Amino acid sequence: MIGIKYATFAVFAIGVNLLFQYLTFRVYSESMSLYIAMSNGTIVGMICKYILDKKYIFFQSYDYRRRRQKIYDLFCDRRASYIGILCF
Repeated sequence: MIGIKYATFAVFAIGVNLLFQYLTFRVYSESMSLYIAMSNGTIVGMICKYILDKKYIFFQSYDYRRRRQKIYDLFCDRRASYIGILCF
């Protein structure tokens, strides 16, 4: 059951990522628009996936901002390493 949830959230986050890339292209189509769109899509997709995973996969709710920030930083570091591996 968790695997199905995780896969569903991943597909949803990809959809959000692509939607924000498209919206960025519609709003801004000058120089560096590709990089700006990729950045916006990636950031929004990661935040969306983080929130869904935290609530529905790990069933965690954090009361302290510092602890929440530490976990989000670890999550982003892992995602950044995956993106780096895929790009090279």
